[in-house]
Amino acid sequence: MLGSTPSFSLFDGIGHAPSCGTRFEPSAVLSMKATSGGEEEPRLVAAGRFTGRCGSRVLAFESVPVAKVGVVTSMSHDGLAPFEIDHAHPEWQVSLRAIPQDERGAPLNPGTGPGFATWVAGEGCATTVQLVLPVEGRLSDTVSLEPRAAGKCSLGVSYLGAHTSVTVTVR
Repeated sequence: MLGSTPSFSLFDGIGHAPSCGTRFEPSAVLSMKATSGGEEEPRLVAAGRFTGRCGSRVLAFESVPVAKVGVVTSMSHDGLAPFEIDHAHPEWQVSLRAIPQDERGAPLNPGTGPGFATWVAGEGCATTVQLVLPVEGRLSDTVSLEPRAAGKCSLGVSYLGAHTSVTVTVR
């Protein structure tokens, strides 16, 4: 996925056989970026095809831009509709996950890292829902929701240039 750090491992079909982590080769699509620890990490900088090696195997990959963002819910209890929270049960956990997609709506692999999504609380959110990021101030593909009061909240999410919004209902 364009803008991400690719990650890919091969596993032999036998449970005790060694796995193989892919070493990506720099190209016009993939550059190597120095990390704070002095190591280099691959970064997808353009759309197109690139390769990596896993032992003697040469593998082909493709980097594509994020065209759409899907949002899915994860809930600790049944009985709620998607994007619905019950303020009578604040202990029930509800979280949203941003899913990067290509132009056909197929999910893209975001590679490694905490995520690339930016969540924005819109109309109605100040009084109905509290957004809780795993690490405050950092991008994250997931966000937890804590109910405050009944009502509706328009929640926006941006993912490497693609945007969408969902309406969260607190009953």
